[in-house]
Amino acid sequence: MGQYYLVCNLDKEEYIHPHKFGDGMKLMEFGDSASGTMLGLAVLLADGNGRGGGDLFSARHKEELKECREGKRKWEDIDWDRAGVEIAGRWAGDRIVIAGDYADDGKFLTQEQIDRYLRENPEDAKHFREYNRTAPNLFEYAERYFRDISDEVIAQIAEAEPDHPLAKMWTDEWGIRWRGGKPPITLRPDMVIKA
Repeated sequence: MGQYYLVCNLDKEEYIHPHKFGDGMKLMEFGDSASGTMLGLAVLLADGNGRGGGDLFSARHKEELKECREGKRKWEDIDWDRAGVEIAGRWAGDRIVIAGDYADDGKFLTQEQIDRYLRENPEDAKHFREYNRTAPNLFEYAERYFRDISDEVIAQIAEAEPDHPLAKMWTDEWGIRWRGGKPPITLRPDMVIKA
């Protein structure tokens, strides 16, 4: 099976989910993805986005630049501090962990968070005791209590860059997101293959 991961922000109690970016959840599946999860993380960590070429500019800012080129607006009237997409830099300077579902119990969690989890999830607490575990790990806690901001990140990238692969993702009948053109060939669970 392998270990699955979420990209977690400890300070804001948020995460991004590799599947939502069209990536697998294993480290080497999303870690090697230039157009998915790692791009989302780069945008979230970018400090100073919107001030230079190659940055992720908002659609509003692109329209302002077009108006300047057409002489309808003065260059000095552009608010360069608001040129980038709103979500860019949201995690800059925060504590970020790529948390695995096999990670150490309680690591990166406060005692208050551990107590909350155990109190509000008695079935999990019972399961932990059966396997000599004392606490959830960050992956388990984040899934329950952190906010998934993947869709917000993808929406802002897609709005700013309509031709980007994230802007052209589609969802199959099982709820899995895919980037790119043709859907992969899949077998439906109800199909029978005869020899």
